[in-house]
Amino acid sequence: MTIVQPSYFPVVYRLALGQKSNSFCPSACRPPASFVVTTTHVRPNLITTERTIAIVGAGLLGCLSAIALARRGRRVVLFERDGDILGRASRFNEGKVHLGFTYGLDRTGETAARMFAYGIRFKEELARLLDRPVEEFFLHQRCVYAVAGDSALTLEDAVTHLDALDALHAAHLAAGGAPATTSGPFIRRLTGAELAARFSDTVTAAFDVAEPMLDCDRLCDGVAAAVRAASGIEIVAGCAVHAIEATPEIVDADGNRHGPFDRVINAAWDGMPAIEHRSGRPADGHSLRGKTGFVTEVLRGMPEAPVTFCWGMYGDLVPQTRNQAYVSWYPSCRMGFTTSVSAGSGWFDALAESFDFNRAYQDCRAAFSRLLPNLELSEEPAARRAGAILAHARTDLQDPGSGLHRRTDFGIHAYDRVLMVNTGKLSCAPGLATRLAEIA
Repeated sequence: MTIVQPSYFPVVYRLALGQKSNSFCPSACRPPASFVVTTTHVRPNLITTERTIAIVGAGLLGCLSAIALARRGRRVVLFERDGDILGRASRFNEGKVHLGFTYGLDRTGETAARMFAYGIRFKEELARLLDRPVEEFFLHQRCVYAVAGDSALTLEDAVTHLDALDALHAAHLAAGGAPATTSGPFIRRLTGAELAARFSDTVTAAFDVAEPMLDCDRLCDGVAAAVRAASGIEIVAGCAVHAIEATPEIVDADGNRHGPFDRVINAAWDGMPAIEHRSGRPADGHSLRGKTGFVTEVLRGMPEAPVTFCWGMYGDLVPQTRNQAYVSWYPSCRMGFTTSVSAGSGWFDALAESFDFNRAYQDCRAAFSRLLPNLELSEEPAARRAGAILAHARTDLQDPGSGLHRRTDFGIHAYDRVLMVNTGKLSCAPGLATRLAEIA
């Protein structure tokens, strides 16, 4: 039997649009100005047999985990440092449902295999968690991987990598799994004529693959609506978490204590290592990167499908509408890199204040113009999409031996009643959320 502290739900914060979140937090958990505060009466010494699970971080993983846990009858308290949920990294990225293609520089094939295992189930798992069709969240079903002459992976090695992925897909089908797409083969190499028509002569080969792309705004809006509609989920917005104690209790940035809970899940993404470090648990080995992308008008030459240039330094171009695309080029759009476990989620905010976004966009624009001669991008972007990326690595992408090329050290790490989660990639979130609901 769990004693739920009656102080947890005395104040209900209502968003301007009628969305609801609950908290008792004073200063560190102050609601945004758009909230109207109304008080409710809570019976003292409330006793329930429900398990109460706290989740730190209301990104895609945190929100899907909250939905999955609530469906199992858990009471969920979802802590988010911003004034609203799903407003950061889950929303501001290229939207790739990773099937392993990006990770050719891990010669063991382990990263590609893990990414494939999560990505191939992404749509099915997401639909099950949301209990609804999810086709509207997908922008594209296919993507083109273009190999430039200065790729860190030779063309021969690239073909070997793609052959291994083709074999993974074939094994998946043989085991009764659904195909990655019904719109053509899993992998198709572009002909010489197709290559010459689309790319400059610095691109030596390109492959049309069945790797989907998401509309991250629609995805995040849809998941946020599902969280708000679910019974048993309380949203504590505007609350910066400082530490998670073993009891387990949550300590916010002003020293206020929340809990105890039956379990606490640390899904704070870029804030996760710092919270673990301050809580006295292992956090070494993680790195944070700041990366930006841009949504811009395409004046001419819009590709029919998304294009990813690889491997090593890379870029993405993802059509968003008839005349707008998401673009990002690395390293021009690399905002910063740190291995400091104490950096915390505030590290990216400080980074963004001093970063030269205009220069990054102009460099990005020039890079794509060199590789896609038919393409012309607007002189100024319509919007920027910047965020932090968490990974287990000591060096950045320019190092062929960087851990960023080998994304196998992600997932769930349990420390008694505290569960620390590194999502790895957005496309791993539904599978990890399902697993968290089984063990929390």
